[in-house]
Amino acid sequence: RCARPHLHRAMHGMDPRCEACMRLCTWEKGDEVLRSQLLSTGNAELIEGNWWNDTFWGVCRGEGQNKLGKILMLVRNELKNLHM
Repeated sequence: RCARPHLHRAMHGMDPRCEACMRLCTWEKGDEVLRSQLLSTGNAELIEGNWWNDTFWGVCRGEGQNKLGKILMLVRNELKNLHM
């Protein structure tokens, strides 16, 4: 769980527990409309672009790990496998 004392570390990519938490929340919180929208992206690379220097969850000025985009692509692949 991403508790307040761990938030700073999580935001800067130092707490892998928060990656797992984000993946689980992304999967469980998606309603049918969001799942449909995610599937409609096909095989496109998903990038969480931002201007506030979040280079852990996204990409800013061409730099970043894009963890959120990668999680969304993993969830999209899992959804595709369920619909096969």
